[in-house]
Amino acid sequence: MIVYRSEVPLTPPQSSPESHGLLGPDLEPEIRIPRHCPAAFLASIPKCGGCQELILDRFILKVLDRTWHAKCLKCSECSGQLSDKCFARNGQVFCKDDFFK
Repeated sequence: MIVYRSEVPLTPPQSSPESHGLLGPDLEPEIRIPRHCPAAFLASIPKCGGCQELILDRFILKVLDRTWHAKCLKCSECSGQLSDKCFARNGQVFCKDDFFK
């Protein structure tokens, strides 16, 4: 598993996210992309191999030549989140236990 830092510069809000209700369901600040962003800029932001959404996180996981949100990289068999190691077979990602079944 390779972890990359995102090269997309993101500007945090001027005041705390809590005061503006910008916390999402996972208690992380939501990042909103202005509508006037050039198409070339939007095309440069990687999409997640799991949820197909843009990855605006600080870190990007790269597994099986696809990019992933950390929360979306899950075992294909048990759906457990893969945060340390993962194993791949036939284009699918597995935890150690399910890979060696």
